[in-house]
Amino acid sequence: LRRSESRYRIVADNTYDWEFWIGPDGRFLYSSPSCHRITGHTADDFRRDPGLLNRLVHPDDRECFSLHCSHVMEERTPGEIEYRIVLADGSVRHIGHVCQPVFDERGEYLGMRGSDRDITKRKQVEQDIVLLSFALNNVREAAFLIDEDASFHFVNEEACRVLGYTREELLGLDGQSLKRMLQAVDELLHEHELLNRK
Repeated sequence: LRRSESRYRIVADNTYDWEFWIGPDGRFLYSSPSCHRITGHTADDFRRDPGLLNRLVHPDDRECFSLHCSHVMEERTPGEIEYRIVLADGSVRHIGHVCQPVFDERGEYLGMRGSDRDITKRKQVEQDIVLLSFALNNVREAAFLIDEDASFHFVNEEACRVLGYTREELLGLDGQSLKRMLQAVDELLHEHELLNRK
């Protein structure tokens, strides 16, 4: 039993994400050391102060976070949510949270087991993509992005107009169809260039 617990501790204490277990009374029964990297607070901080996590949640996300926790605790069903926390220095981090209820072998409810991941960089990339898409949709030149599988990943309005397809049609093209279409466009552009030289 001691060996089994020791192995569990080695795995749980060395996870990159913040793993925790909150009892039925709302108190932290376990918190992995990675909570310090994500929140700036230690596992002991969370054990001593059960309300600490709620206070860290961004004011605009508190109601949604509270509803999520109440639902999981009362309905005892798994759930997931994205929310923001505010660190001591005022910086904001985005958190991807998943949790599920914990039961013993007799079916007695033991609380909630959660896993939190810092997804701040991913959210920033998503925001950058939205801004880039907006910018590219408002230029007068055709702009598109083709991924490694030779499929459209992005097309702007002008590209749709020039190619004569809707965005849905272009994004739905398979690699071979896309290659044939681009080859035809390239030939037309080449012919246009030759005509302009004459």
